[in-house]
Amino acid sequence: MSEKSFSDSHYGIVVPLKDIMSHHPMSNIEHTIQDFHDILKFYYQVAWKRVVDVICMQPAEHHLISGPQQH
Repeated sequence: MSEKSFSDSHYGIVVPLKDIMSHHPMSNIEHTIQDFHDILKFYYQVAWKRVVDVICMQPAEHHLISGPQQH
């Protein structure tokens, strides 16, 4: 790849995508699998942040807002 790379003033050393793809072609099935993997990865990242938020909010909500009433 080094013979196909060039220096870009903004990004540094880069290689054109068409040159990278010529060395790693993917079939339609491999491309679909990669797409599903990427979608699930990003969904997991968003869902995990939401789970952490809910876990942190539940104790605060219970103790500060709707917890057992002290008589």
